[in-house]
Amino acid sequence: MKWPEAVSAAFEEAEKETESTDLSIPKIIKRAYICFLHIPKTGGTTFESFITKNITNEMLPVPKTEGGYKNANILSRQKHFDWTQVELLRKSIFEKKKEQMAVVSLFRDPVARAASHFNFIKGPLAWAAELLKDKTIDDMFDDFSLMMEIRGVWQDGMAAAHYLAGTHIGSSWVLHDWDKEKDMKSQIRDLEEQTLDVETILEKATKNLEALDFIGITENFEESVNMFNYQFPNTHKKKGRPEHHENERQYEEATDETKDKLRSLMPLDVWLYEYARNIFNARLHYLLTNEKQTPVKPPPPEVLCKSTRFVLACSGGPLEKFVYKWPRLDKIEDEEERLKQEEYFKNWKNEIEAL
Repeated sequence: MKWPEAVSAAFEEAEKETESTDLSIPKIIKRAYICFLHIPKTGGTTFESFITKNITNEMLPVPKTEGGYKNANILSRQKHFDWTQVELLRKSIFEKKKEQMAVVSLFRDPVARAASHFNFIKGPLAWAAELLKDKTIDDMFDDFSLMMEIRGVWQDGMAAAHYLAGTHIGSSWVLHDWDKEKDMKSQIRDLEEQTLDVETILEKATKNLEALDFIGITENFEESVNMFNYQFPNTHKKKGRPEHHENERQYEEATDETKDKLRSLMPLDVWLYEYARNIFNARLHYLLTNEKQTPVKPPPPEVLCKSTRFVLACSGGPLEKFVYKWPRLDKIEDEEERLKQEEYFKNWKNEIEAL
């Protein structure tokens, strides 16, 4: 049975909310606040617009037996936030509204997302327009200082891990549950150290990935929309579709060599994307065939590179062995920060030299 007919048949059977914890079965949710965990450059602006225009209403029906959805994101102060804010929203909605919250997200191949991010920040009105003028993403690897300047393009965690694990340190544009009673600089420094514990980060991110009520894949955008409509059947526009991809740009594709280098810098994000895609495909398979297919976890990622805001080190792989300290570190006034970063540099240099 092809996708349209399969989904049509599935809609007819989606009469009650499902409570399945089986990752291969897409959960049907009749009523909830919908929280969209928006990872930048995944097509999220288009997808969030689709949810707002077609799925959610301003008001949920009063009777609890009636289905319907409300947008949880309007309760957040920022467009982008990590999992710490997801939990705060969930708690607030339950305590104040006595309603449940469904969490949904969209994932994109980290290499494609990095290329999209690079070309977004070099746009005419973007902050790095002058810095990246006449440069391609391939040129980035010829200049370590430039790499550190635009670290958000290639930093592991920007495509999934730090959003899911609740460890995003981008305090100026990603909302995180910071302690208002503590010094912000020291909190950022402590959180950055946490991000270097890759096993714990991956464990947290995996747990929350599996807890998502809906997983969409940018490269399978049409199927993702169909899946979303199946899982949230009580929409106010039954045939609503995304109008177009907002913020879509055309740009030169990275070389295979550059793609390999990007993958080596983002092992956690690559692993999480592959696992998310396996879950999505298992659910798609279930809708098309009514057969369960257990999503396979990829082999453990090999972490060859690690970085902070000022230091980058690789122990092998496409970028080979090196340790780089960004000269800007020498200019920062925060003595504690400078000493901590110098410690990373010294320790990582010793590790690389011992190999």
